[in-house]
Amino acid sequence: MKTRRVRNLSVKTKKSPTIQARKAIIPSSVKSKSTKFDFGNRVLSEILGGEKQVPSVSKYEFVKEIGEGAQGAVFLGHQLSEFGIKKRIAIKVIKDEYGEKEIKKIVREAKLLELLTQGSIVEMLALESLPVSRKSNKKVYLLIEELIDGQSLEKLMMLHKRKNLLMNPALIGFTLYRAALALDEAHNLKNRKGEKLNLVHRSLSPSNILYNDNGGIVKLSDFGMATMDDSSLSADKLKGKPQYMAPEQFQAKNKPCSDIWALGVIGYEALTGFVPYQIKGKTLSEATSMFVEQSHYTLRSPAEILATSKSHYQLNKLSEIIMNCLNINGHKRPSADDLQHSLASEFLYSSGLGPTNKTMAAYLNLVKEMPVQDDFVVSDIKMSESVTNTLNRTLHIKKPISAICARVSKSFKNEFLISIKAKHKNPCLKPDNGRVYGA
Repeated sequence: MKTRRVRNLSVKTKKSPTIQARKAIIPSSVKSKSTKFDFGNRVLSEILGGEKQVPSVSKYEFVKEIGEGAQGAVFLGHQLSEFGIKKRIAIKVIKDEYGEKEIKKIVREAKLLELLTQGSIVEMLALESLPVSRKSNKKVYLLIEELIDGQSLEKLMMLHKRKNLLMNPALIGFTLYRAALALDEAHNLKNRKGEKLNLVHRSLSPSNILYNDNGGIVKLSDFGMATMDDSSLSADKLKGKPQYMAPEQFQAKNKPCSDIWALGVIGYEALTGFVPYQIKGKTLSEATSMFVEQSHYTLRSPAEILATSKSHYQLNKLSEIIMNCLNINGHKRPSADDLQHSLASEFLYSSGLGPTNKTMAAYLNLVKEMPVQDDFVVSDIKMSESVTNTLNRTLHIKKPISAICARVSKSFKNEFLISIKAKHKNPCLKPDNGRVYGA
């Protein structure tokens, strides 16, 4: 068999004159259709005249105050744009006691938040300033954020308390899971150079865990304000809610593990109705003294407080996860990544389908409809078929209303009820050799 030899191997690099001729006779109309971004280039060159900033007529409108905290007031507002379009927003007015140094810190944190992609963190839209008066150079600063049309975990727990209820354990776990996802991204956030930023929320509490009532979406708020530098305030002034502060924070040390402690306290309170450490006081030194005194006692776990019942979700496992977050030694607490993995694999979805945003929305609407009276008849409460099916499938309970109503005062173990009736200063702490805290 003969082998055919291939000639003119140099043809690979030699340009064909025929092809060059074809390129030359392509009609200009065909060229324009094949050119990408032609209109976009015309916008930049002709419409904007080479400028990249768009002249905007957007304005902000205050509608009503919806909350107030240590760092300022929050208003429901509108972003007004051309043609009468109104977008609902949240406007946070920062107290004027904060100076230029603190405002610069907010600006820096706002730029950091631009790097966050996790949908579980409330988006900061803008930072604006307004002159206090024409005679003064003093300004008031406004944080413009997306509006979460719903309620905070703080208000949800208050609603449960008013109706003599405790939150469903699976949805407490789901809330902690979503919060841990957000914290995981924040704690591991890197700048554009790849350098870790060690962003810490610092003052996480039920008031800045928000729910969208219709979508059941859980989001964390106040990242930009929580990391604000309070050095201009009194050194002994409390910079947060002391009952949610981690041990190291009483020594002015803020670390990622401090946020994990706060989540543990939040989970403990939502599950039992009690914060683990009863800390009050107007100054940091007073609050520190109270925490140190209580830390000498052994804390009861939620499983030691609540009477267990047959449930698809193991209360003991959620209790264990929460207690791991409340380890006095910050190095022994789980990271945000470890926490969300434990909640997902060991508690929420260990046996298959579990809570979703749709489950949370159904639960929020059901609790809202439940009456305050203690003597109401369960059969009088009506649920739509879709809500019933959602709660049946994801919470694995046949009678959702009955299950929710069961989470009342009878859920507590006798030993804990005795401590409450004896009016112990903190019933969550076990007696130490017969000695009761505060007695």
